[in-house]
Amino acid sequence: MTIDPLRPVIKIIRNPFKKPPANITRLFLCPYKDCEAIFHRTTQFTRHAFINHLCNNCGEFFAKLRTHDGCAENRLGFGLASHGQLPTELNLGDFVVESTVYRGTLLTFRKTFKKALGSFSEVYEDSFTDLENILGYFVQLYKGIRASVSIHATLEDMKGENTRDHYFFSPFLRFTHASLITQTVMASADYLITSLNLFAEDGSGYKLHSVNYMEVRLGKYKPMRIKGYIATPNAIGRKNVINIKTKDDSCFMLSVLAGLKLGELRLPKTPHLRYADALKNEKKRFKTMYENPVSYRKLLAKVTLSGEIDFSGFTGAEEPDQIDEFEKKNPHISISVFDHDQRTIKNCKTRKRKPRQLASFETNP
Repeated sequence: MTIDPLRPVIKIIRNPFKKPPANITRLFLCPYKDCEAIFHRTTQFTRHAFINHLCNNCGEFFAKLRTHDGCAENRLGFGLASHGQLPTELNLGDFVVESTVYRGTLLTFRKTFKKALGSFSEVYEDSFTDLENILGYFVQLYKGIRASVSIHATLEDMKGENTRDHYFFSPFLRFTHASLITQTVMASADYLITSLNLFAEDGSGYKLHSVNYMEVRLGKYKPMRIKGYIATPNAIGRKNVINIKTKDDSCFMLSVLAGLKLGELRLPKTPHLRYADALKNEKKRFKTMYENPVSYRKLLAKVTLSGEIDFSGFTGAEEPDQIDEFEKKNPHISISVFDHDQRTIKNCKTRKRKPRQLASFETNP
């Protein structure tokens, strides 16, 4: 499904009777002129856009789906699966599309086994090529998916007199690159084999009799958005890290400004003093200033007015794959994103100058 990101119109309402930041309310308006929907959260707007404006067949956004007459039959996307129009280059092998939900954004493939298989290992050996084709296609299409493998089996008791059907399923696993498909599929196989062994050894009195079918549920994986403040992990150290303590979704803009314009920030009482010439205590004050989002207000207004950096459409929380769009708007800027283990989440494609490096962390639920 080739979808251009649909962005809301952001409306700012200021309450003169409250103190910052409680005096600011952000509303997210649907960009279509015939739609008067207003939301307080981006997740609500996204759900509205997919349900009310996304064509389930061709994968494009329209102002009114009721006025959308038809679609090209050769378009790619999850939505086509609900109409039986899967792309010809997708080789399903012995799998068939079982169902789609949420306007085709979550697919279920099923493979029914005609011959008797005596173990889950044989199931994976018989299905691995088809699994690799399906997962590889959608990983290449979406750059990342989440998938769960389940096996429907018939169990029999130790005496062979009674049988029962049972589902064994793996958790949803992330597939972010074609080279990791084999490793991740084997991880799901180990999980299911262990589940079967624990089920039999836990006093259930049943053992595997036959395998009926295998199902694969997959959907597009959307990585976390770059937003919010999280305390710097101790493993990284705080000496060379600038962690801006934002209370809203402006951390992406402020991080870019910190990477490009940090040298323009000065201490109010010593405006001619640079960080390199400062003493130890003065450097601590510099660091406190760097981590205060208020310090960047004048810089943000300056670069916005001059057009030096184009932040239009990037004023809120951003996903790593949206940074490519920001770099296209600002060809003089390169950005890399790392997690706390220094693994690259998003690397700059071209080195126009010294790249800005952003770190990304996740809080424990």
